[in-house]
Amino acid sequence: MGMMLVLTEFILHAKTSYLQLRRPYYRGETHVSHKNENKKILKMLLVSLILTTIAVFITFWGVFATLMSIFKNQSPEAQHEYLMESFFSVMIFIIIFCTVLIYDKLDKR
Repeated sequence: MGMMLVLTEFILHAKTSYLQLRRPYYRGETHVSHKNENKKILKMLLVSLILTTIAVFITFWGVFATLMSIFKNQSPEAQHEYLMESFFSVMIFIIIFCTVLIYDKLDKR
């Protein structure tokens, strides 16, 4: 579920960034400031892609560790440790996801 949310957000972000890249050319403007703006948009898109990839990897790692602890029938202490790992990985995912959203909002201003 979380991965679908992140991928949807990234696709919408990529679409918005692409439209921002193409906007000056539709109006016939090719000023140097637009080229610098395009570089900034591409840089932001790359940062968003990297953060999204890290967030998805960390989330899957935490969920996988939790599922493995349940299927291995480990002691309750070990299961608690894996659950805490999963909790922290989801929290890191949320922090990175919010960072991408905040970065996106700040760039649109």
